[in-house]
Amino acid sequence: MNQVLWHCLLSWYCVQNNVRQLSQVAQHLIMLREELQKDNWVDCALGLMVLGEAAKSSLLCLQMLMSLHINPKTEQDGIIEENEGMSQSGCWPWQLEHIYTTVLADICQHSSNAEIQKTALLGSQTPPGYHNTDGLLKLLNHSGAEAWQLRYSAVQALVCVCRGLSGAVLQEGLRNVAWITLQEHLCQETDQRVGDAARVIEVPSCTAIYMCSFICFLG
Repeated sequence: MNQVLWHCLLSWYCVQNNVRQLSQVAQHLIMLREELQKDNWVDCALGLMVLGEAAKSSLLCLQMLMSLHINPKTEQDGIIEENEGMSQSGCWPWQLEHIYTTVLADICQHSSNAEIQKTALLGSQTPPGYHNTDGLLKLLNHSGAEAWQLRYSAVQALVCVCRGLSGAVLQEGLRNVAWITLQEHLCQETDQRVGDAARVIEVPSCTAIYMCSFICFLG
């Protein structure tokens, strides 16, 4: 079995059964992060989805998930920064990027833990030995030749977060942050394809459009 998938399954099992070895599994999983850069991404995608389920009730699993994410370039205030130690060839396959955004959006909407929801949206500092994490909002800042695909997926994910949290009084602040940031980004987005992402997803079912857009990407 693919080692990333196996360790994600172990993480989920630890969370579901209160097994104390979760931190040890986490350390081994982080050591496998370069496996997610390979073209054979399907098993890793399944692993991310399993880990995302565990992350809804475990902050450590969320930190693991976000620490696995690799993307070499982000843009802050017009300045492009390269993540430490990462080359352009160090990116994930875009299919994994798309799934990663949907997993974060799902956590934002369906976790019962406010801190976990906030971390999935905004990111956080991580424990020693982990890479700093980007929340869903920061994925809008990624730049590079193929980064429009990541921003496209992030826009769609944020639309679903805003819609999914509509009417949830306790999450109103989280929804407002997501909505305001999304609108600000769309006003300055220069790639028409990314701008179209919000309009494409304006249908009743976010889950259905996620699947349709992913199938279109695969085609």
